[in-house]
Order: sequence, then structure tokens, then C-alpha cells
Amino acid sequence: MEGFRMMRDVPDDAMIVEVTGQRWYWTFHHPEFDVSSDVLYVPVDTPVKLEMTAPVDDVVHSLYLPAFRVKEDCVPGKETYLWFQAEEEGEYNIFCAEYCGRDHSKMITKLHVLSAEG
Repeated sequence: MEGFRMMRDVPDDAMIVEVTGQRWYWTFHHPEFDVSSDVLYVPVDTPVKLEMTAPVDDVVHSLYLPAFRVKEDCVPGKETYLWFQAEEEGEYNIFCAEYCGRDHSKMITKLHVLSAEG
């Protein structure tokens, strides 16, 4: 139970990124900067909370960051979340881990972890 609690207790100072999973791509919106992209950019050594959803007329998607061993469903019309903290700069894969239809295999993008200075 303690391990699960740690996964769900988001640090108060976490950066918020709004994630939309839709047929067949991801959109990442940084409300702090009012910037959106199909690639996720975050600073190193910063807790990041991904607030996730899918449009009500879509299907279930599942955002999977294998390098960080985290995965969470994007459920149409429902808000879900996960959080992580990257300890090294670099480029990492993001997949959809839920079969979501015809072009599911194309629902791949990247996470870029950048230096804290920008």
C-alpha cells in the first residue's frame, strides 16, 4: 500500500502539464506558459504532474513512459493523472499502451528532459 500511495501523492510544487489522448496522437499543454505541443518537454529534477483526459467521443488511451515505469489511462470525459520526476536529461519514448484502434501503432512520441536553466 505504501508504494501505491507514493505513486499517487503528487508533490505540492509539481509542474502541471495537461495531456489529451486522442485518435491517434498526444497533445501536451503547459498552462503556465500557454504552450501546446505533440512532444512533452520538462525540466530535469522537477516533479511533473500529468493531468490527463480524452475527448468524450474518443476511446481509452494509456500514456506509458517505460523509462520511468509509469502508466495511466486517459479515459474519455474523465480526468486522471500521474506524476514523475526525471533525474537525467535526455530523450525518452512515450507510447499508448492501450489498443485504441486502427492507428494505435502510430501513437508514439517523445519526452525531452531539459536542463533546469532552459
